[in-house]
Amino acid sequence: MTVKLRKRKLAKGNVSLYLDIYQSGKRGYEFLGLYLTKDKTTSKETLKLAESIQAKRQ
Repeated sequence: MTVKLRKRKLAKGNVSLYLDIYQSGKRGYEFLGLYLTKDKTTSKETLKLAESIQAKRQ
């Protein structure tokens, strides 16, 4: 199983984080409800949280 952390740019300028999950020839997505904003300190913490979720899914 492969789990990749991906980003999707939103209309308001924020970035949504989601997991791209590939298993046994099928692809699925899990949107985390986490968003990167222009505030760098908050975004770094959010990105670390998303990476820890990704590690648990692998």
